[in-house]
Amino acid sequence: MAISMNKALISGAIVTIVLLAGGAILLHQEAEERATVSTNDVTLSVRVADNPWERTRGLSGLTAEQVKAQGMLFVFPEAEVQHFWMKGMELPLDVLWIRDGKIISLDENVPAPEGGEEPASMTSEPIPVDMVLELPAGYAKHFDLHPGSPLKIELP
Repeated sequence: MAISMNKALISGAIVTIVLLAGGAILLHQEAEERATVSTNDVTLSVRVADNPWERTRGLSGLTAEQVKAQGMLFVFPEAEVQHFWMKGMELPLDVLWIRDGKIISLDENVPAPEGGEEPASMTSEPIPVDMVLELPAGYAKHFDLHPGSPLKIELP
């Protein structure tokens, strides 16, 4: 009886480890999904956040160097008014509010929180959007992105 109980515990532990490893691999793959965003003869490769967990996490927790090398495209199942905040960010961002492949509105140089201050928040209100693109601050100006700019977006 003790031997079969030990076998059951060992089997259960192995199954748990395999499931956890598989979940970690899936999360890593999801975080590495990339989209291309093109406009004005510029193509950017950005991370994709297309599920609630990834949209909540966003770019928070990444180092400034990691964020500077890319941005993040938040993809929503339908156009709605969206609310974002800068919790856990290490550098300022440009936030592009997008609907039907066009920049509807833009928040430039939204500051990262410093020393215990409340993170900045922003909203697309009153306009529903179906995507939001976060880029390191200055990218919008550098690439001449502004409200009305069309974007060609290729999702994975």
